[in-house]
Formats: sequence, structure tokens, C-alpha cells
Amino acid sequence: MKVAEKQEEHRPLWTFTRRVWNAQDRRGGLVLTEQPHTSLALQLPEMQARPHLCRAIRDQCQDGLCDPVSRKPYRKRTALDSNDDVFRFELERGGRCTHRPEEHETIMGSVRINGKMVSRSAWAARYKRPSAA
Repeated sequence: MKVAEKQEEHRPLWTFTRRVWNAQDRRGGLVLTEQPHTSLALQLPEMQARPHLCRAIRDQCQDGLCDPVSRKPYRKRTALDSNDDVFRFELERGGRCTHRPEEHETIMGSVRINGKMVSRSAWAARYKRPSAA
């Protein structure tokens, strides 16, 4: 499937997202969306024209996202969009990568976890479980 076809297939989700954004924003509620920073969905007219759009960029390596085998961090730059600039500031605080490029693991290929082959991109897409305090 081509990128343009995929975008059209997912268009109802982004139209719905925009409706929810508008409703929350109108009533003064907080809104948050999360996408990879290179997501083409962020370029859709309905996503670019959201009222009070405040984008935080956060590198997930700063939150401990790393490869399960090499233990090297995955950079995975993420766009966190909200409708509140103070919230954006807090989301971005400490979220920019401090590693040298060669310190990162690439999110390509597969690794063996508990005897099963798992794609690195699938592993990097999951949310990290909180560690015990």
C-alpha cells in the first residue's frame, strides 16, 4: 500500500482527533497527542491548524528506552502536541538527547528475546514499564 493510500485509510482517525481537540480546547480542557516526530499525519491540514497547538519534542532515550540486547538507547524522537504552552514546556524539560550519535542503537532488524525473534521497531514502539521504586 502506498503512503497516500495509507493516509487516506487513516484519515477518519485524524478527523476524529481534530474534533476531540477542538471540543477539549473550546471548554478549556487539556489535550495531548503523541506521534513520531516524522509522522506524515502531523502534516495533514487538520492537524497543523489545531487551535493553540504547542509542540514538545522529546527523545525517548532520555526516558530510558533502549535495546533489550545491546542495552544501547534508542533515540526515537517524538512529537507531543498539547494546547497548553506550560504543559509543552514541562513535557520537553530534560527530553533532548544528550548521547553521542554512535551511542544509540538503530531501530532496525530483529533481536531474540526469551527465545523469540522480535523486531526492534516493535520493541521500541511499546511503552516502557515503570521500574520498581
